[in-house]
Amino acid sequence: ILFLFGGVAQIARDPTTPRAELAVAAAGPLTSLALGGLFAITHPLAAGSALGAIIAYLAWVNAGLAGFNLIPGFPLDGGRMLRALVWRATGSLERATLIASRTGQVVAMLLIAAGVIRAFTGSGIGGLWLILLGWFMDTGAQGSYQQALLREALGKARVGDIMTREVHTIDPGLTLDQAVADYFLPHKHGGFPVVWGDRLLGIITLHDIRDVPRERRATAAVRDAMTPLSRLRTVRPSASAYDAFVRMAQDGIGRLLVTDP
Repeated sequence: ILFLFGGVAQIARDPTTPRAELAVAAAGPLTSLALGGLFAITHPLAAGSALGAIIAYLAWVNAGLAGFNLIPGFPLDGGRMLRALVWRATGSLERATLIASRTGQVVAMLLIAAGVIRAFTGSGIGGLWLILLGWFMDTGAQGSYQQALLREALGKARVGDIMTREVHTIDPGLTLDQAVADYFLPHKHGGFPVVWGDRLLGIITLHDIRDVPRERRATAAVRDAMTPLSRLRTVRPSASAYDAFVRMAQDGIGRLLVTDP
């Protein structure tokens, strides 16, 4: 998910090397600086006109955006650059992420404090803006911190080490109302494998069921609403457990099918 200030994801795949992280993180501020410089250079050509005012505004906005993004705290690009440098120095991505995330939280608290002070000293809009920026940074930093903890906790674990081997499966001929009553409500899962005999057909999720009009759920079968196996991303037992969690977060299902041909 891309936000105005830097590139942020709820759970994103980690970079492969410190150099790759540094290059990607630096691209955003450098682009903003380049745009700001371009607008500043072209401003004299339209000085004194409405177009000139717009160009000057864009120059300041891009320069300010670059400066803000260079603040060394997650989830801003400056925080990612800090992570890359710490990672290169320590050799530990987890430690670098924890340091950058904690730095981001400190910066976020300072922004929120500054916003509160400004709000009570007569600049309500400016104060609110700083509070929102601080909240944004704190949320992103906490997410990055939790992701680092998850990666550290899983270590080198494989999917086969933590997967559930005894799972509830749904018959493809079951109606959607029956599936909700007999599976989704009692077991509180977001999705279930659909199996016919020994054959895995796909997965049925609450999202799939919600896409079917309520009046049709009493007669529509699971097979008609499920996502077929051919359209699903599956994982092998030997795959990284952390990568599997990343996939589940990206898909939003909360469950990932493990296949072993």
